Amino acid sequence: LQVYQIPQFFAIINTYRKARMNLTQNQCAYIAGFLEGDGSFQIMRYPYQKGKYIYEYRVSGYNTKIEIIQWLKDNVGGYFSQITSSHHQNKPYHWHIKNKDAINLVNAIKPYLVSKKEEIAIWLEFANDINLYHTKKLTDEIIDSRVNLIAKIRNERKINNLVIKESCNQ
Repeated sequence: LQVYQIPQFFAIINTYRKARMNLTQNQCAYIAGFLEGDGSFQIMRYPYQKGKYIYEYRVSGYNTKIEIIQWLKDNVGGYFSQITSSHHQNKPYHWHIKNKDAINLVNAIKPYLVSKKEEIAIWLEFANDINLYHTKKLTDEIIDSRVNLIAKIRNERKINNLVIKESCNQ
C-alpha cells in the first residue's frame, strides 16, 4: 500500500482502478443510497491558459470507514484517498470516479436515486455536453449554457437543503 502526501489535505492511498460496471441491481441501489447521503456529483472548471478552462465532472463519496471506500473502488473503479486536514476528528476517506466512467455509473444508479434526481438530470446534461464538445472550440453560446447549468445545479442544491432543514425543524 503506497501513500503519497499531498500538501496538508489529502494523502493518496491507492492509484486509479479501471472502472467496472458489472453491477447488480442491489449494488446499484446501495451505491445510490450511499451517494445520496455521503456523496456528491461535481462539475469543476480549472483555468488552463489565458481565458481557457478545462471542465471535469465526477462523482465523489466520503466515509470514515475505509472498507466502504475500498469496496467502491474494487466494484466501481476510481481513486481514493484520505483527507488529512486537522479539522476532521475521524479523518474521512474520499473516493471518486470521473469523466465517462462517472457518466456510466450515474446512468446505472439513476433509477435508484430519490433526493438527487433533479441534480443528476442537470449533471448528466452538463457531462454529455462536455463529451460532445470535448475536442472542439467552444462558442460563447456553449459557455453560457454551461454557466447556466452550473447555476441550476447550485439552485437545486439550495432547494434540497432548504427542504431538508424545514422537515428537520417540524
